[in-house]
Amino acid sequence: MAAQVAAQDALGIRRQVPLSADMSGFLRRWSVTNTTSIDLSDSITLRNIFAYSRSKYAQTIDGDGTIYPVFDPIQSQSIPYVTRQISNEIQLQGTSFGGDLDWVAGFFYLNQPEEDNFTLHRNVTMGRPRDVGFKQFESSRAVFAQGDFDITSTLSLTAGARYTWETIGRKNKETLLSGACFSPFAGTDCTLANSGDFQAPTWTIGLNFAPNRDTLLYVVSRRGFRSGGFNLAGDVPVADQVFDKETVTDLEFGAKLSFGSGDFRFTTNIAAYRQWYRDIQLQETTTSPITLGPVTVVKNAGEAQIDGIEIEATAFIGDLTLNAQFAYTDFDYTKFSPGVILPIYPTVPPYKFGVGAQYRLPLPSSIGDISISANFDWQDKTRVVPYDDPFGLKDAYGLLTLGASWRNVGGEPFDLSFFMTNATNKEYVLGGLPLTNTLGVSTLTYGAPRMYGFRLGYRFGNEAY
Repeated sequence: MAAQVAAQDALGIRRQVPLSADMSGFLRRWSVTNTTSIDLSDSITLRNIFAYSRSKYAQTIDGDGTIYPVFDPIQSQSIPYVTRQISNEIQLQGTSFGGDLDWVAGFFYLNQPEEDNFTLHRNVTMGRPRDVGFKQFESSRAVFAQGDFDITSTLSLTAGARYTWETIGRKNKETLLSGACFSPFAGTDCTLANSGDFQAPTWTIGLNFAPNRDTLLYVVSRRGFRSGGFNLAGDVPVADQVFDKETVTDLEFGAKLSFGSGDFRFTTNIAAYRQWYRDIQLQETTTSPITLGPVTVVKNAGEAQIDGIEIEATAFIGDLTLNAQFAYTDFDYTKFSPGVILPIYPTVPPYKFGVGAQYRLPLPSSIGDISISANFDWQDKTRVVPYDDPFGLKDAYGLLTLGASWRNVGGEPFDLSFFMTNATNKEYVLGGLPLTNTLGVSTLTYGAPRMYGFRLGYRFGNEAY
């Protein structure tokens, strides 16, 4: 293993030593969407949004990043995932009380039926191969209503509520190459199966004060939730096979301001918030008592309080546009659930900022609309994963993006543009799977190198003007 790590270090981040997994993958997806609106009266509209999609995809994963089959969660895949999803949302929209109340109410339905067949991929952990099949199904139903009511000419109230019911099911079938069941927890058909119902209310309520058209002050509170689920891999202990829903409630104060006239205008958005995060769903990687290799599970880790500030500003100075944004996030765990492996660290960068500029060349319309732009975005150091690992740290980095656009080339509906991402060819970590503590080796995924290209487009019909 040490020789493999040394060989990878010698190759650098843009080349890879030979792997034990057949690294490949694909995604094919098609969908159809229909939106229908019917005016029932001058103040009430019936709106229906229907969607259907079908996806087929496969991927392979070499978790240890070497030629050795130590941890290959998906070494090869012979039967891909195939999912179908249908959804429909019916809304009743309207205005009441002489236009002082804008409201919407409706019902949402989503169904993703269970696949016809198990998927099939080869998993190899600590040199022990097994065949893994997977099925799932999901459904979601929700009722909702929201309204914006003008209390006075400068003060308005926004209030909305939603109640969601979700059902989630998972099946996992794992067999050794001999045909014997891999998991000691599985039934006679080698299948682990579980399903559950998750439901919760969510809401938004806020006050908006707009003394003039250039000033908006607001306070808002929202609540959201994510359903629970199941860890049904064959090497996951029974105690870790189910995790519950998570919820987050926030309180936000903000302001949207603008001023200036003529060739100079300035706008800014400022927000400060606090979030209360409950039953946080967190991935943990530990040692399986069955394979003695690494196993990753989702657990309800505990509770956290998140405080933050976000600022955005834009200045329009003639043909020049300048913009900047800044974000500060203070993520603190306040409580940990029993059985969670400590320590646990936040994976959110404390500071982020960005600056940009766009200049539009003062040219006659017969030539077209030409502009050039540059943007720089930076984020503070953070962690790749929430657990302790010597390779789990992600250094701070900044990315420069350059661009040029020529719209309506020669007065015709042609558009030509140039882009360059990561212009300084910065090497930076996006994510990875640090497993030094359980496996003795870590894999990291790096961001794309400098890339540049051109785009050519032609606009038809109304888009041409």
